[in-house]
Amino acid sequence: MDPKLREADPGPTEDPVERAQRLASRYNDVKRHELAEREARRGLSASPRDQWLHFELARSFLGREKWKLAAQHAQTLVQIAPEWPVALNLLSVLRAHEGNYAEAERLILDALRLAPRWAALYETYGDLMRQTGHEKKARRLYEKSRELDPESADVHAKLALLESERLLGGQAEEHAKRGLQIDAQEPLAQAALGAALIQRGRPFAARKHFREALRLDPGNESYEAAWLEADRCCRFLYLPMYYWSLVLSKVPGRQFTAWFVVVFLGGMATTIGLPGKVFGVMMLAYIAFCIYTWFAGLLLKGWLRLRPPNLDID
Repeated sequence: MDPKLREADPGPTEDPVERAQRLASRYNDVKRHELAEREARRGLSASPRDQWLHFELARSFLGREKWKLAAQHAQTLVQIAPEWPVALNLLSVLRAHEGNYAEAERLILDALRLAPRWAALYETYGDLMRQTGHEKKARRLYEKSRELDPESADVHAKLALLESERLLGGQAEEHAKRGLQIDAQEPLAQAALGAALIQRGRPFAARKHFREALRLDPGNESYEAAWLEADRCCRFLYLPMYYWSLVLSKVPGRQFTAWFVVVFLGGMATTIGLPGKVFGVMMLAYIAFCIYTWFAGLLLKGWLRLRPPNLDID
């Protein structure tokens, strides 16, 4: 038996329902969800309306991404304990996953009326607002969650991801590093730091953190996609394109502004006495770089066939 699980098993003298609660919770914590389901069902056979056992049963399905079963049991849990914020929070998460955002918001607001000082509820509400494209409100909700629970690595990571999406790499990096200080084994915090570093022009370090996120959460498709993108940026054939794209992303008008600057400098060349040959070389270099940017994706694609990504997380 896993040593962590052995601690949770005090023996047959404990009340069977309490023992089932304890074991189901512990099994879910260590991602042994089939065993968690077994213990929850065993406890429910003795106490069919025990809310914690229904919660752990729904959680066991959630951990295996059996969304419909998780939602069914979460709905049963809310019927048993309609005034329990834990149940409302869980069902809100599942309704949001289904795309039923209106009901998800109603449930989380009901939970907040019952437990206005529970940080996790503001985090769930922030997740919902981010899903529905309300980034400013999501940020305010995450900040409220952080205020109530400053030691939440998850919330720091989510704030970092929001800042990365706003191209604020410096602020994102601060939040992500704080999340890792709290819990270095939190995969979302590792991924958030990777996203921040991509915005800071450090693709090699970003790739390392995405790899670590995958090691901690194997099979996570979003982390794998992020690692692959970082790996693309690290290929020397593509590095100039990556840095050029990074610069342009921070410039209003992007490539049109760059072209205007080139034309403007061309017009000023004679005024400032720039030798024609020097100006000619500069223009040829710029044109050559423009041609490179047109074909950078194709060059990378060909190179990746010769040197495919090697995602070794062992």
